[in-house]
Amino acid sequence: MQPLQDPLAIQHRALDVEDYIDVVRRHRSLILAPMLAGLVISVVVAFLWPDTYVSSATIRVLPPQVPEGLLSMPLTVDMSQRVNQMTQSILSRATLTNIITTHSLYPRERKRLPMEDIIENMRSKAVFVTPIGGGGENRTKTLAFSVAFKYENRVTAQRVCQDLVTKFIDENVRERASSSSQMKDFVEDQWQTRKRDLDAIEEQMSKFKSANVGRTPEQQGATFSAINGIETRMTNINAALGRVNQDRLIIENQISILKDQLKQVTTPTVETVPVALVPRNDRLVTLEREIANFETRLQGLREQYQESHPDIKASIGNLQILKKEKDRLQKTQDELEAAAKKTGGSISGLRPEAVREARSLEAQIQQLMGRIEASKMEEESYKKGLQDADRAARTLQGTLATLPSSEKEYEQLRLSAMMARRDFEEIDRMRQRANAAVELENRKQTEKLEVLDQASLPQNPTEPKRWIIILGGAIGGLILGICFAGAKEMKDSTLKNLKDVRAYTQLTILGCIPLLENDLVVRRRRRLTWLAWSTATLMSRVHDALRRSGVSPTDFQGQPRNSAPVSRTLSPPPAILPPDFENLLERIQEIPFNPSQDAHLIDASRPHEAPSEEFRTLRTRLNHLQSLQPIHTVVVTSPSPAEGKSMAAVNLALAESHLAGNNTLLCDFDFRRPLVHNLFQVDRSPGITDYLLGKATMEQIIKKVAGTNLSILPAGEAVINPLELLNLDKVRELLKNLEKVFNWVILDTPPLLFAADANLLSTMSDGTVLVVRLGVTTVDSITRAIQSLCENNILGTVVNGARRGELYSKYTYYHTYYYSKPD
Repeated sequence: MQPLQDPLAIQHRALDVEDYIDVVRRHRSLILAPMLAGLVISVVVAFLWPDTYVSSATIRVLPPQVPEGLLSMPLTVDMSQRVNQMTQSILSRATLTNIITTHSLYPRERKRLPMEDIIENMRSKAVFVTPIGGGGENRTKTLAFSVAFKYENRVTAQRVCQDLVTKFIDENVRERASSSSQMKDFVEDQWQTRKRDLDAIEEQMSKFKSANVGRTPEQQGATFSAINGIETRMTNINAALGRVNQDRLIIENQISILKDQLKQVTTPTVETVPVALVPRNDRLVTLEREIANFETRLQGLREQYQESHPDIKASIGNLQILKKEKDRLQKTQDELEAAAKKTGGSISGLRPEAVREARSLEAQIQQLMGRIEASKMEEESYKKGLQDADRAARTLQGTLATLPSSEKEYEQLRLSAMMARRDFEEIDRMRQRANAAVELENRKQTEKLEVLDQASLPQNPTEPKRWIIILGGAIGGLILGICFAGAKEMKDSTLKNLKDVRAYTQLTILGCIPLLENDLVVRRRRRLTWLAWSTATLMSRVHDALRRSGVSPTDFQGQPRNSAPVSRTLSPPPAILPPDFENLLERIQEIPFNPSQDAHLIDASRPHEAPSEEFRTLRTRLNHLQSLQPIHTVVVTSPSPAEGKSMAAVNLALAESHLAGNNTLLCDFDFRRPLVHNLFQVDRSPGITDYLLGKATMEQIIKKVAGTNLSILPAGEAVINPLELLNLDKVRELLKNLEKVFNWVILDTPPLLFAADANLLSTMSDGTVLVVRLGVTTVDSITRAIQSLCENNILGTVVNGARRGELYSKYTYYHTYYYSKPD
């Protein structure tokens, strides 16, 4: 046998696929329990979660049913912007409150939540408006949009969705009618103004011609051509100015609509508050801060540019607008404070939710006011271009200074009439298109909304996804179980299988036996073992303390404590057997084979059982080792209690005794917690301790089991300090004499890590068999146990608690076939 290499320095071995499978097998209950719990919890959650249905409808945008040229006016707004505007209007607090009240939505939530929170949840989680773009060149243009509503009751969801679709269509009709009517009024006013201007100039032309009949000069071709080009340019600029004015009118129309909504929202309610606590308008504070920022910015611009610069003019315009708004709000604030003083604390105020909606509308109004300012800047740019063209026209008209005054006057009248006629014709065309647009709007032939798909009645709930929840819960539980198993496996330092035994002991595995003790017995015996060893240790300490204090009680041999110690020098073995050992087998008492009911002893009448087969394999290997070297006395021990070393020793002795002529002696040297006499149901005393103390003879303590070649030697009566008894030369002489009588002497000894008995007896024997138990013996205990044996002859290990797959592995069959001998 090869010497060990520093057992304490052994590192944990790397795991392979088979080890991972073994981990899953050992901890299958720990893995499946969280998985089953997750499955049960997910099933409960999935089926207690109320169903949620989604009803959806599709609204498509119908293009105008007339030629596009009739509606080529700024009245037409991008449909995506209109959808957003209508969505904001429909999802306002007043509209949603009306829908909730009409259809009795969210009864449970209305009992425990304020209406503002319910409306916000409905706006963000229940109502969905999704634009649907076209394909090809129209992929960025909104050709349709879907309206969906999510609720627990599918019929209610359909009704609310249908109500939302109706509100979208009505809102679109109202907005288009209002916009077209305002556009018609604006164009009509412009047409009347241009008509009066044209009539006045034509009347002047008529009077001039009447006064100067026959004296109208011919115009010079080149000069008039240049003047005509300038006039064309001025006409284009005027058209652009008209477009800017029309855009401004549209924006003003939108501002008017928003102001109407703001007026509805900001209708004050009377409430009583202390005068000192009259709230200051947040918008007024914001305006004061913005005015200060604009003044700072204007001061910087004036340092860089002149007053005529467009940025300075735009900043001045914005500053004036903000100051007007501030004055208006300051006036309102002063009125509130004055009213509070007059009424003794009763003021008109707004609810917090109305204030938030009013702020949102005011922000939209301010954004549109900014667009108006931008249009004003654009108008100023066009006016500047118009002035440049006018100066150029005046320069050309200066070339006509040599003409008579009448000719100059006639030319001026003619040019004014031409420009007035062009302006009138342009506004007349716009008037015709505006009237046509209003007419088409009244006939519903313009761009409109049409329900493409009615609100659906959902059949299957969209939430919850029960199978996904159940699958997720099962997978989550499985992952949690795997984590638990991994954590327990990392924390568990016991030997798990034969690979661990080979890796951490580096010893030959002599046999693998199944677990013969149930867990309840193991736990009870482990507690009793700890208690017995603790008591024995305490008694030994008391014994040593008494001896050091000079007290002279009699020792276990009946001699005084201060007597001379027994000599421990080794005497040479006698040439012949002492009288007590001569013909010992013929003189010993025979007892019936009557094992206890809880003893798992092998029986020769059932040789094909798994324990019997494994112990015969162990016997075969020991016999093979005996043929290689002289082995008669074998110590059977284990690192810790409850690892099955006594059962292994007893069954090994029984297996050896089944061979014909193979006399075997089983000695119980576990004086602290003997077990052999209980297994065979014989008296504990007389036994080994009685013989060593001189109270019994050899033929009185050895008992032969009837029908076998097995003899047993009980432990005997309990002693105070067993280790001192084992140090006697009489023990070594006893073992030497027993070797000459019996073919095998099997010694059952205490565990290595709890007493030095086994270590001492191993020095007196021919070999030591170390019993380890899978799942109980730790790596640390086995390495320390092997280290405690030092250079003693360790024959190998016996693995207790092996599972069926390890008992009948190829390794076991190979060694069984190689070492077996015919019984």
